[in-house]
Parts: sequence; C-alpha cells; structure tokens
Amino acid sequence: MNSYQKQYYDITKRIMEEPHKVGSSRIGDMNSRFCEQMRINLRKEFPIMDIKWIKFENVVHELLWMVRGETNIKYLIENDCHIWTDDAYRYYKEKYSPQRFYNKTNGLTKQIPLLFDNDITKEEFVKRTLEEKHLIDEFSIEREDGTVEYPYRPWVNINYRYGDMDRIYGYQWRRFNEDTDQLQNVIDKLRTNPDDRRMIITGHNPDDLERGIVGLPSCHNYMQFYVTTNKEGQRVLNTFCNIRSNDWFLGQPYNVVQYALLTIMIATVVEMDVGELVINAVDAHLYHEHFEPAKIWLERYKKIPIKQEPINGGREWFVGRDTYCKAKLTVNNEVRNIDDFVPEDFELTNYNPQPYIKAKLLT
Repeated sequence: MNSYQKQYYDITKRIMEEPHKVGSSRIGDMNSRFCEQMRINLRKEFPIMDIKWIKFENVVHELLWMVRGETNIKYLIENDCHIWTDDAYRYYKEKYSPQRFYNKTNGLTKQIPLLFDNDITKEEFVKRTLEEKHLIDEFSIEREDGTVEYPYRPWVNINYRYGDMDRIYGYQWRRFNEDTDQLQNVIDKLRTNPDDRRMIITGHNPDDLERGIVGLPSCHNYMQFYVTTNKEGQRVLNTFCNIRSNDWFLGQPYNVVQYALLTIMIATVVEMDVGELVINAVDAHLYHEHFEPAKIWLERYKKIPIKQEPINGGREWFVGRDTYCKAKLTVNNEVRNIDDFVPEDFELTNYNPQPYIKAKLLT
C-alpha cells in the first residue's frame, strides 16, 4: 500500500494530464476524473500531508461541529475556522435575504429587490451570526410600553438565524429525517454486533434536497464501517468514505484528515484499534484556477530525496522516496462518549510541514 502523499501525487498528475472530462461548473472550469480511490494504512501514518501546511485546528473544529449535530457556523467563526463562512453567506443571500422576494407570476419566478439597495456585507453577516441574531429581529418594533412586536413580513423567514445552513452534515448524521441518530447507531452496533454489514452513515437526504432546506449538498456523502481482527485478537475498525464531488487541491487533503480523525475517535469510544481508511472520489476534479498551486505541490514532491534501505530483515531493499506523513496524533483514550470529545483531546506532534500553498476557495 503506497503512502497517502504518493497516491495523492499520482492522482493529481492523472487529473491534470489524463482527465476523463474537461468542463465548466457554476464555480469554474475544471479537469475531472471518475472514481479515483485511495487506501490509507492508519497504523502506518496519520494522513496529514507535510508537503504543504494543513491547519489541523480547522479539521478538529469542523469535525467536532459536525459530530455534535450543529448546523450554524457561529462555533466555527468563534474558533477562527472560516471554511463555511462563504457558503453560509451565499446561502443566506440566495434563500433568506430580504432583498430577495420571490413573486410567482404566470408560472415564472422573478426576484424583486425590496427594502435595500444593497444587501448586508459578509462582515455584517458574520457580526450578526456571532450576536445570534434572527432575521426577524431586523423588522421588530419596540412599543412605548417596552413590548416588542414582530409585524408580519411575507419575505422574512421568522425562523432563520444568521449563520444557519439548515440540514447539512451534522443534522443528517445526528437527526436524519428529524429523529435518527446515525452516528450513535453505528457506535452501538460496533459495540454489540461489530460484524453487522449495515453500519452506514449517509449525509445525502433526497427529501431535504427536494424541499430546498440543505445549505450545501454533502460532498462526502456516505460512510461505511468494517471490523476485522488483528494478530493479537484485537478488533480493528476500517472506514470507507464516498465523496460524490471532491475539490482535489483544497478539499481533499482536509477530507482525508477528517475521516482519519473520525475513525480514530469512533475506535477510541468503542475500544478498538484502527486499520484502513478508503476514500472513494466519484468526481475528482481540479479547478483550472488551482493548476498553478497544484504544480507547486508536485514540484515539492519530486524534490523529496530518493533513498535506499533494507527491508524485510535485510532480504530486500526499498528504493524510493519516503513520502509517508511524519506527524503523530495522540488522542485521549479515556473518552467513551462521542459527544464528549473536546479540542484538547487531540495532540498533533512532529508536524513540520512545508509552507502553505495559497489557492482561492471557490464556492
């Protein structure tokens, strides 16, 4: 099994040089390949690449946010994690902004600007999110006796709170169709029937998508768990993750770390070892705007020196680049409830990455 970074290098080159498709999307032009897969041995490496810097704190905060079932970005902003800020602001403008009032006439839908010449800025949106303001608050009227009245406004969703993303990952994982806790169900199965073939979590809910109540359709939309036994007789947790749409330069390196960490967290609470992480990217795409940053990454990879060393007790020789990720992750192994994890339970050591490679987040 090749190292994570070797697999990432090979797939990146294939996407750039041998795409299955070259086309456009709402975000930009891109090269795409169908069903690229990586298999990562979590016993041998924690796959946080060191060829470029990955902000591990972002991975931790986003994952804990999802695990807790949260769908409002306030927690992320408070912890200097802005992965979702642009998407939340876009979703607000598309669906909830008072400037957008949908008037259906003769079967056509028209956007009629009301109230404001310009919508609030992203900075104001973030401010209102941190203040936990609701959209209806902007239209309240305070009476002389101190009471507050909320006159009916047909264009205002009275339930919308700034920063809400509706039924995205955390909601689907913990409250699928409003009441199914998929994550806890998997953990219970791992404890009681680890050979079950239905230990599945899905982030894709067609009904919610049809109803337009998903701020961003899940990119990593399916995971399944498989338990084996090692030579010492200990149970080993393996994870398969499907990604329907994978932003190869910016998203993929975070997705791999996130699912490695989630596997370790679940294995910790059910007292198992970790084994293999399989990532399946159905649409693995590289935006043309990310070509130059990707070339920098590839050049850095090629500069890793080739070495020779004996393996298998000296019977064979390894000749090649040592591209395994060097960082070590320590997790609080006393946690037995998935909801009890906090950022302080994770310590990343020996992480000495090369500098961050700047690339624009496209949403």
